Amino acid sequence: MKIQMLNNNILCRDNIDTFEKKDGVYIPKASKDYKSLEVVQAEDIEAGSEIYIKNHLGTSIEIEGEKYIVIDKHDIILVV
Repeated sequence: MKIQMLNNNILCRDNIDTFEKKDGVYIPKASKDYKSLEVVQAEDIEAGSEIYIKNHLGTSIEIEGEKYIVIDKHDIILVV
């Protein structure tokens, strides 16, 4: 399926490496205020880049059984 992001939206997936698995539950290792995401598709950010945004931002969607988060480009705090 071809996906085209419009406006300043960025397609991301949760960066599972920022979580620690304990008794089958994923617990965030990092700050409770920020979330790490992996860029899947964006106009001017390379796919695979790690970005940080404030928690509770973005819209969760599911495409062909895979979960993604769509965020606004202006919500990005840091690109690694």
